[in-house]
Amino acid sequence: MPMLQWSSEFSVGVNEMDEQHISLFHLFNDFCAAIEDGKDRAETEPLLRRLLEYTQEHFLSEEGLLRSAGFPGLANHGDQHKDLNTLMKEYLPRFHRGELGSSTNLLGFLREWLIHHIQTEDKQYGPWLNSRGVK
Repeated sequence: MPMLQWSSEFSVGVNEMDEQHISLFHLFNDFCAAIEDGKDRAETEPLLRRLLEYTQEHFLSEEGLLRSAGFPGLANHGDQHKDLNTLMKEYLPRFHRGELGSSTNLLGFLREWLIHHIQTEDKQYGPWLNSRGVK
């Protein structure tokens, strides 16, 4: 599974969000590397938990920023965040119980979700925030 490499193509033009996205990439890559190195659940589960916790923190931060700026697409954006959170909350207990023999599907799903969400959905709010003085 290719790891996520940050580049300018992922920038949404808002420094705080770009920094948080970079952190998400690092956490994803840490989890991905542990899985690819064959680490056991005792080592991979804390990495997955941290990735999920940080993702929730990021979503709250991002939604707060969008709310304060009056971003018109906030409701849809927040729904996408809720959908991912729901899926991940269902996945984590199954991962903990060892019900999932491979995390390859999860890694692929998360990778594609992050790429699509940042490049398609998040890029929509960058110009809106920039026009309101948020850089």
